[in-house]
Amino acid sequence: MSFHVDGIDIAVGSGFSARESFKMVVVVIGVLRPETESVKTLFVVVAGCLLCVVCWPLAVLAIVLWPLIWLIALPFRLVSVTIEAAFALIKALLLLPARLIGTR
Repeated sequence: MSFHVDGIDIAVGSGFSARESFKMVVVVIGVLRPETESVKTLFVVVAGCLLCVVCWPLAVLAIVLWPLIWLIALPFRLVSVTIEAAFALIKALLLLPARLIGTR
């Protein structure tokens, strides 16, 4: 079995199950695409420089207000993490009998 990811052929031997092959491909894709965060950071820096050239008072205002907006949004992030953890707990409790039985 072979996969084609980002111009690279990934051959997986016949001794692996489909689940193991899929996990290997997911790991390789994660290794091949670590640059997405750096591209996002580069875009923000370039946009900030462009804003500074075009309208520097607006750029200064954005630099001053960004931490305040982050502080205002922080409680909402904490609530979302709590709700996500609660749903994960409910999912784990509902799937516990199947895990104990060992269904695949």
